[in-house]
Amino acid sequence: MRVEVGNCHQKYSVDEDEVRRIARGVSRHEQVELGLVTVVAVGHGWMRKLNRQFLRRDETTDVLAFALGDEGKVEGEIYINLDQARRHTRTYKVSLGNEVTRLFVHGLLHLIGYKDSKHSERCRMTARQEELVRTLDRGRLLRFLTFVPLAPYICYSGLSFIA
Repeated sequence: MRVEVGNCHQKYSVDEDEVRRIARGVSRHEQVELGLVTVVAVGHGWMRKLNRQFLRRDETTDVLAFALGDEGKVEGEIYINLDQARRHTRTYKVSLGNEVTRLFVHGLLHLIGYKDSKHSERCRMTARQEELVRTLDRGRLLRFLTFVPLAPYICYSGLSFIA
């Protein structure tokens, strides 16, 4: 398993060690082998751009997952919208770290093959997601950045170039 993290948000970043630990936990609980998983933390603007480019939806969203692997290992990219996660904390009364963990687990479950377009699929996926979050969340996934970059972030991922 190889995990890469791209922190492309000006205020928060995700902790690479925690991302790896959670990915290992999901892999163990789901009994799947993970290959390369890239996690990119973004804000509303970049998420809207990705959603429009790849799913033809001109709106922001909380998490996008793109499966890129072949039949052997689970591989892909997960984009987490930290601005949307902040909104969720008020709605769902959870900490920001807990919500980011939830979105990361949600993205991993999509890479593994879970779907949520139908009500029955969404119920099954949400139940599994919440079970994994309860088991794996330690509240350490998110860090507050103590600096503000002087230049705009430029973030590259295998799917797109974001500037």
